[in-house]
Amino acid sequence: MSCFGIGINNNAPDEGNIKGTRIEIACACWFTSKGMTTPFMIKYMDVNGEIQSIRNIRVNYMENKNYSGLSSLEYDCTIMNQDTIMYVKLIYFKEDNKWVMVIK
Repeated sequence: MSCFGIGINNNAPDEGNIKGTRIEIACACWFTSKGMTTPFMIKYMDVNGEIQSIRNIRVNYMENKNYSGLSSLEYDCTIMNQDTIMYVKLIYFKEDNKWVMVIK
């Protein structure tokens, strides 16, 4: 038995709120034979209301995370957007079946 909550929720600690600018996206993924996913294209609406597509995505790593109690897959990525290299996180919320891009 633990006192003061020490040792509780060690398997899936909550990351709290997402830090950074959050943009809702559509994401196309490639699925491996073992069921793992790898994003290969995203689309999002820019500030002018135009749909932008990004196909140059390099996934640096993927982690299972919990944000405010919501189970998610977080992909740390490097993308090329209009000749600019950006470091972003692509997050898939399993329960909501939604993707977001978080600009660090």
